[in-house]
Amino acid sequence: FVPLVTRFKADLPDVADVRLTRRLTDSAACLVAEGHTSAYLERLLKRAGDSDRASKRVLELNPDHPTVAAVKALHAANADDPRVSAFARLLYDQAVIAEGSRVADPSAFAKRINDLIVSAAK
Repeated sequence: FVPLVTRFKADLPDVADVRLTRRLTDSAACLVAEGHTSAYLERLLKRAGDSDRASKRVLELNPDHPTVAAVKALHAANADDPRVSAFARLLYDQAVIAEGSRVADPSAFAKRINDLIVSAAK
């Protein structure tokens, strides 16, 4: 998984780190706020006018999840495939939504989902 994790780190400047985890069972990815303010507390503070507390989280990937395995296989077949970057961003956005936050660019998120649907439907 080292090449894939390295690629994700390069493609996702919004995260502090990318690593594998064995604690996820159903999810492909999650965000962890190690030693930092949780996403929930950051949202509360932002509503109160304190927006200086945003911190980068660690993206943890479930190596046993079929989605992560599929992206790994795609990357192994062609490390320069642009879909790897799109899928990295989709996994990150999923983790953002799962933690209860909003994705930074909802239009780009919708486009990535729509592109995925179009390619799967062909």
